[in-house]
Amino acid sequence: MKIVFRTNLGSYDAKRLGLDHMKCGIGKTIDVNAETAAELTKRGVAVSEEDAEKDRLIQSARGVPDSEIDGATSVKAIGKKPEVTAPAKA
Repeated sequence: MKIVFRTNLGSYDAKRLGLDHMKCGIGKTIDVNAETAAELTKRGVAVSEEDAEKDRLIQSARGVPDSEIDGATSVKAIGKKPEVTAPAKA
């Protein structure tokens, strides 16, 4: 089963699961057995490959602009005129 990591998996946890920690970084896809996939998805460390396309954290790590992610909203700031003030004389 292919999963995509939502966060970096540490070397200790990767070794315990029989994985290469260099391949277990945020946004990376790896093929694992069903038991390992279930544990990682239950802990929130990874999601299935199908769900990765909807995950904003993974898409951000992959460099996808917010405008291309479903449900993204844009925020506009209110422009202010710059002011310059002098210190008060005592």
